[in-house]
Amino acid sequence: MDTDFSNEWKNGNLVPPAVNIYDTGEEYVLKAHLPGIKKTNLDVKFTEGELIIFGKLDEETADTHEYVHREIEPGNYYRVFKISENVDADKITAKLEDGVLILKLPRYERLKPREIPIEVKG
Repeated sequence: MDTDFSNEWKNGNLVPPAVNIYDTGEEYVLKAHLPGIKKTNLDVKFTEGELIIFGKLDEETADTHEYVHREIEPGNYYRVFKISENVDADKITAKLEDGVLILKLPRYERLKPREIPIEVKG
């Protein structure tokens, strides 16, 4: 899915998804909330040290109500993250589950913490 992000941004059609990121020691886990996004309208790319998330809402999903009060922003989701060089980009995985995109960014094996066994003599 190729989209001209500059035009989308100018038109106010891009909304940054809410994201939580945590470190398990083995990998970084990124959870992005993308309500209303279908897998077919979701694009996740890793290029030149950046992780790019873009989710496009279907026209039928787009909200056209006249609101009395509104806190939930309409629009397509877009977010870019700078990724550390210690992430093994070839092993990044993505899963969409109940409107939440779960990305796992594993560290290179050589950079993972490891226990050093201690020998005991006599």
